[in-house]
Amino acid sequence: MPRPRYPLALVSTAILVAAASASTVPAVAAPGIAFGVPVVVDPIHTNGEPDIGIDPQGRVFVSGPTGTGTQRSTWFGSVDKGHTFRVISPGPPPSPIVGLTDPPGGGDTDINFDRSGKQYFSDLYALTCLRSATTTDGGATVNQSVYPAGCSGVPGADRQWLAVYDPAPGTPNQSAYTGPRPLIYQEYNNVTTGAQWVKSNALVDPQPGGPGLNYFNAQTAGLSAVTGYSPFGADGYPQIDQTTGKVFQAAGAQNPDGSFSLLLNIGTPNAVGDLTFLDNPTATSPNGDPSKLIHIADHLAYSPDTLFSVLSIDSGRNLFAAWTVGGSGSGVTPSARQTYVSSASAASGWSTWSPATRVSDASTSTGDAVNVFPWIKAGGPGRADAVWYGQNLNADPSGQFNQSWNVFMAQVVYPTTSTGAVTGQAPSVRLVKASPHPSHYNDVCLLGTGCITTQGNRNLADFFAVTIDASGAAQIVYDDTSNGLAQPGFTPANTQLVDHAGAGVITIAQQSAGPPAGSAIRAATRAIP
Repeated sequence: MPRPRYPLALVSTAILVAAASASTVPAVAAPGIAFGVPVVVDPIHTNGEPDIGIDPQGRVFVSGPTGTGTQRSTWFGSVDKGHTFRVISPGPPPSPIVGLTDPPGGGDTDINFDRSGKQYFSDLYALTCLRSATTTDGGATVNQSVYPAGCSGVPGADRQWLAVYDPAPGTPNQSAYTGPRPLIYQEYNNVTTGAQWVKSNALVDPQPGGPGLNYFNAQTAGLSAVTGYSPFGADGYPQIDQTTGKVFQAAGAQNPDGSFSLLLNIGTPNAVGDLTFLDNPTATSPNGDPSKLIHIADHLAYSPDTLFSVLSIDSGRNLFAAWTVGGSGSGVTPSARQTYVSSASAASGWSTWSPATRVSDASTSTGDAVNVFPWIKAGGPGRADAVWYGQNLNADPSGQFNQSWNVFMAQVVYPTTSTGAVTGQAPSVRLVKASPHPSHYNDVCLLGTGCITTQGNRNLADFFAVTIDASGAAQIVYDDTSNGLAQPGFTPANTQLVDHAGAGVITIAQQSAGPPAGSAIRAATRAIP
């Protein structure tokens, strides 16, 4: 079905932005980027931190947790390019009495795909393990594993991410891996020591529905819970290079002088897919050697993890990083909470990063004064779309000031060589407000599961996401809590001690016009079908 086109003035607000970086970035107006009327995925089943993925057949999928207390998450599929959705469940069909029946879960979710369109789903339950599910027919039938599943049979898990190695025919093979494809990696925080990488392929997971149901250790240094060594990068959203099979993960680290750096870890697979990371233990550094990590950005006044630092790789094998300065701590100058992007080419071994470019405008007049929850999706060589929630007041996002939040997107275009490698020069930046009205009001708690100790509003949870469809258009999934709904009986005297107003309605903003990030087209504007 063709995507309807809408006048820009009706559905999005163009913003003139001068991006701040180590070098001067030209201001670029965004008259061409527009978003259609948002799509509501499901008006009944709500959740926080929705993610989004599009399979090779163009089907759109969304998932997200409804909370550990519910022990379930939502998973939706669309066969009409994201206009309508239906529930996917490995359990019985939803009923008006019990609703969705697919426990355990409700903590965190993630979805990913291989080239055939097989989908991999992961759902955290009670900080214990990761329920895994797969589907080869868009969700019509689903296989799942509850245990050992995604935690490799070792309890203790949090914030998991999936990465799939399944290179297309004709892709140059520079990987030592010789096992069956696809090779599915899952990284999660094992709660005790940090990052844990596990893997699944047809050799280790031959059961019906596998691979992708049961995962096993994928670290050459051994299982983190046993050795005590965890690769640096826990919680950062990872990427994988289809040429070398290398995996990437970035996160912030505090320096001895009190400043912060954003650091990159790279894992290289061996013949069976086990990963050796840059900071692997040595005789002199048995817990890992952080001096081997790659520096993306340095001399940051605050942590870059708000809450996650995100990576994405484009079709030219350039790696992009997006982060929002400020972290989850208190005492941060509100105006410092801005979003930045940097890039590095495969030709440099992803070791030489461009100067950080600020893609938010820090303006109260545009409603983008303070930022949280960045995400990025790369497309054609040198091109990417970054998104975040922007607040209209120059105030602490965790404070209750009746502030308004909107979804913002910046499209960055870096100069590239004739081979598609980024040159290291500053990008052009187009900034646009993607939500037609404020999507959230009042505070956004940044303490993760610790929000319960401060009675902070965590209805948005910890992130939202953007992806790119086959036409190159951005598809942004976010929570719209502007309805102000709260459960009766859970808000005595309207103090919102237990339940905060604003049900997280899963919403998708679909780019309807403007230059696509998923293409090398440099034209100022074009209509997207």
